[in-house]
Amino acid sequence: MNKKIKIFLVILIPATILFLGGIFIENSKEEQHTEMIRIAKEHQKEMDEQVRYGDKNHHIKAITYQWNTVEHNPMGGFELQGYVNNDKNLDFGISFDSDNGGKSIYCYEYRESKKLGEFIGDY
Repeated sequence: MNKKIKIFLVILIPATILFLGGIFIENSKEEQHTEMIRIAKEHQKEMDEQVRYGDKNHHIKAITYQWNTVEHNPMGGFELQGYVNNDKNLDFGISFDSDNGGKSIYCYEYRESKKLGEFIGDY
């Protein structure tokens, strides 16, 4: 075989393997993200309860979740961002762990902006 062809194949084969591997990994990440969104949407009622937990005076009328912010966390759960009453300044972040393959979830961290805390009377 010609020396140029051998060099070309030595470069082409690993490059092709790396390219295809990258596509596979990217598809896996997209599938995982889609699965996290599905699990989060299935448990929206529990998420709403957690967001409304500190709202003793019932100021929160609407909760909007930013589904594009859903991220898988290293502990097997997910986290996402959102806001209330259609005001992006009244924002929060919430983190959940899931058990039994996403059949049950529990909140382990809830973060609210200072404006949201003032709005519902936490501050």
